[in-house]
Amino acid sequence: MARVGGDEFVVLIDAVPLGDTTPLVVVGVAQKILAAMQAPMRLPHGEEVITASIGIAMWPEDGDTTDTLLNRADLAMYKAKKAGGNQFTR
Repeated sequence: MARVGGDEFVVLIDAVPLGDTTPLVVVGVAQKILAAMQAPMRLPHGEEVITASIGIAMWPEDGDTTDTLLNRADLAMYKAKKAGGNQFTR
């Protein structure tokens, strides 16, 4: 995982088996991230819940360069935000 800027992060999933199950692996990771983010955080003033909007881009279907993949993931993230957030989209 790497911080891109502000509150945006990139998660690179390496060595995913290519084939029909590839999207299932990526969706599973996105679901785990969303679930982990929803766990309440205890703060001095009480509990807070943070949500996430996740944009997914997969090589080579969505691009074959880093810039293209990041751009596609960014567009997908804004699509998830526009749909109400706390979800992922591709």
